[in-house]
Amino acid sequence: MSDIFISYKREEQATARKLANALETQGWSVWWDPKLRAGERFNDVIEKALKESKCVVVMWSKRSVESQYVKHEANYAMKRNKLVPLMIEEVELPFRFEDLHTPSLLDWDGSKDISEFRRLVEDIAAIVGPPATTRQKTQRAEREVGHGTISRDKLKGGSTRLPGVEQPKRKLEPGTVFRDKLKDGSQGPETGSREAEAHHKVEDGLRELVEALRITRTAFRAQVTRRDQLVKQMQRRLRIRGAIQYDEFFRHSFKTMTVDEKALFDWIRAITEDQLKEGNAKALAVLERHPQLLVRYPRLVDLKQHLMFWLNKYDRVFSRHEDMCLLYVGVGDGVGYPRGLHAEMEEELANASQGTESA
Repeated sequence: MSDIFISYKREEQATARKLANALETQGWSVWWDPKLRAGERFNDVIEKALKESKCVVVMWSKRSVESQYVKHEANYAMKRNKLVPLMIEEVELPFRFEDLHTPSLLDWDGSKDISEFRRLVEDIAAIVGPPATTRQKTQRAEREVGHGTISRDKLKGGSTRLPGVEQPKRKLEPGTVFRDKLKDGSQGPETGSREAEAHHKVEDGLRELVEALRITRTAFRAQVTRRDQLVKQMQRRLRIRGAIQYDEFFRHSFKTMTVDEKALFDWIRAITEDQLKEGNAKALAVLERHPQLLVRYPRLVDLKQHLMFWLNKYDRVFSRHEDMCLLYVGVGDGVGYPRGLHAEMEEELANASQGTESA
């Protein structure tokens, strides 16, 4: 089973190869046509790979928008919520897919450092989960911090010390059971030791955090759908093509929006005012109530900074400007959302729950 299936027209094989190589260096497994083995039935192999993949990246080009095979694969993936469309040429997308968020890699040279490729990686990670290399780095950092071999200062992307938060003497593995030692040397029943209590607090905090992140993730996906729908409508009316800067585009066009466009705009803004604000505020409150989470999971320090910046920008900027419907805080602000964090936290929670049940 591959993480990613790439759908494309054979004439774009060179670009598909660059994309496959770039995604594989991120740590994902990628399936694309040239991997067919001699003697295998072409259609059967593609169908099996398409069904078993976790995510389908469809490369839209002048040729692929005319291909029934590519459109069939895109439709299959969309019905199963595992489609990530990608535009490699400036084209008008097929009707069923024109309202979907579609990043662009026009005239791409294979670079993995450009913002467009990073956004594609984020879109894939939202479906597949973080690539193996990211998970390994995070887990290794957590082990080193847990054992005291490195400080928080030395972790990539972090320079914040946590005053008042003590380093745990040893890492608490999910499902750890603590027992008192009896006089005869044997172990007694489970007890409410401080270590056990601290472990359960971490697990409770993690559960609350994952729930808060689910609120924001669901809301963000719904907002992206409405945002792209609004952009498409306005681009058609204003006869604008190509990439745009959403915030600036909406602000400059706010007073000239049609009734239907304004309704979509208000819907997008409502998501920011309600679900996104609620989820971000709840997540920040969890981190403040459970500072031990920041020690156990160092990347949450970056999340906390992101949430504080987002909520501050909401109060001081967004709430005072009616011509804003989106509120983005990213790498340009120095406090981007940690990539793949939500999937990592869900995985940690699942492991902790399994450990508790087995104990």
